[in-house]
Amino acid sequence: MSRIGFIVYWLGCIVVFAFLLNHDWQQFYDSFSLICTFVPALCALFLRKNESIDKKCLRFIKVNWISAGLTTVYGIILSISYIPFDPEGLVVGFSVAILPIFYTFSATLVLAPFMTEKH
Repeated sequence: MSRIGFIVYWLGCIVVFAFLLNHDWQQFYDSFSLICTFVPALCALFLRKNESIDKKCLRFIKVNWISAGLTTVYGIILSISYIPFDPEGLVVGFSVAILPIFYTFSATLVLAPFMTEKH
């Protein structure tokens, strides 16, 4: 992919994120979800030395998806564990529980150009 392709791709990503986060960006922020999703993935970048950027990005995304999945399952279990069931609280809990999946989709979208095959 050329430099112009990278620039156009990331400008497109910026437009999408700006549209999503335009009015009420606080609803997309949860510090616990951010930490549990990205810290293991960032630590996975330092596992091997002298490795190409596409392999590092691929490992980052794989670990990111695993940690986001586990954090989402933990959030759903935590939301269901409150008895008596409050429908509004359950919906809010589920919406916060799926934030790690949103973070991982975003990271995958941004890092996708680094994992293209070079022919």
